Amino acid sequence: MKSERDTTRIVRSWLEGGSTAVPDRVLDAVLSQLHSTPQRRSPWSPRRLLQMKFVMPIAGAAVVVLVTLVLGRALLPGGSNVGGPAGPPATISGQVTYLLGDEITVDVDASANGSSLSGGATVSYGADQFTIGLHCARMFDDTTWMLGGEINESTPGGQPIGTRTAVIVREGSPQQVSLWFDDPSAGADCPAFLNGIPNDAVEGLGYLRPVTEGEILLPNRLGG
Repeated sequence: MKSERDTTRIVRSWLEGGSTAVPDRVLDAVLSQLHSTPQRRSPWSPRRLLQMKFVMPIAGAAVVVLVTLVLGRALLPGGSNVGGPAGPPATISGQVTYLLGDEITVDVDASANGSSLSGGATVSYGADQFTIGLHCARMFDDTTWMLGGEINESTPGGQPIGTRTAVIVREGSPQQVSLWFDDPSAGADCPAFLNGIPNDAVEGLGYLRPVTEGEILLPNRLGG
């Protein structure tokens, strides 16, 4: 029969080792405590009955504590979980052309990890061109994406560097696309900028323009 000190040492070494499954030796040790009450016959005494009443709840509580610790460690960050690791970043890419007075071409090459983006978009119209460093994304609805960032390169006389810019893409046949600009001095971070774009920018008649050529490939949902 293992002593209480032996059981404590085994449980402590198991927990310190970072395990998330109960080893057989720990279960055996706990179970041995459950059955450690002497079975020999002896004269009845109030003291012995009192001891038995305390031993059984304590041993049962040890099992509950062990199970709670195992479940808690499994649910902590870095612990084992059923879902497994997150999937790889999703690609958002493609080139589209639409008409808004002049012919406008938008070429997107980005990688999405949840609502965070890395990559960029190049916008060309007439002899002018500017590049957007993309940093965040928002799904306006099930079919409409907003890709946000700042202009980091621009031809002379074009859009000012630092301007908050969003590429808005609505799925469909054909897709619909538009651009939304905000004052570079607005000061909002990227997600706040996208959340501040009014509904009219998407739902207003004639704002989103049908694509005349090309397609931007989008993930099915926000989040990797």
